[in-house]
Amino acid sequence: MFQHPPAVPPADVPPAREGLLLAVVALGAVLAPLNSTMVAVALPSITTDLGAGVAATGWLVTAYLIAMASLQPVAGRLGDRLGRRRLILGGLLGFGLTSLGATIAPTLPVLILMRIGQAASGAVVLPNGDALLREIVPDERRAGRFGLIGSAIGLAATLGPPLGGVLVETAGWRAMFAVNLVLVGPASCWAGAASLAGVTPGRGMPAPAQPSTGPVRSCSRRAWSGWPSC
Repeated sequence: MFQHPPAVPPADVPPAREGLLLAVVALGAVLAPLNSTMVAVALPSITTDLGAGVAATGWLVTAYLIAMASLQPVAGRLGDRLGRRRLILGGLLGFGLTSLGATIAPTLPVLILMRIGQAASGAVVLPNGDALLREIVPDERRAGRFGLIGSAIGLAATLGPPLGGVLVETAGWRAMFAVNLVLVGPASCWAGAASLAGVTPGRGMPAPAQPSTGPVRSCSRRAWSGWPSC
């Protein structure tokens, strides 16, 4: 008879590191809604500045939403196989680079390409951040942590239009993409800091190294957080 593998308990991480990981996931999560609603108010300025048509400029929003929705299942599966730490760090760095590219984009096609890159990077961060929280936060605190993430996402979506309007009026539409670096920079640094010691399975001290018993290399990649220990 087929037997399901036993469930692995959440990693016992110090409160400070759990809070650090929560901040990383929250900052990564707000990038997607913020850049969805914020860009909408800048479309007239982008249309005028780049000399593009209204319909063509609309692809800045449409392409972003399509890429974000379609790539999240793929990104989640990659996190299961490659490790969530790698995917979250890569997604944050990718979002920062594509935001910088959007800031200096000379034409509308380049800007649309950078927007797709933003969406792809955000799609990597979102599902793997959620999965990471599920795997490291104990049951008694999990609902509260996800409530904080949900509030941050809603607040980001609400603040997007007024923030975008202020940036467009005071510094131009390119500043709207440059402001993402303010979020990506700290999130990337905190993600790197949180990964220095890693997250250990079970409770208490880090799991001891397992001796090699043959030519097959053992790896705990699928345990708890998806942060590979080999």
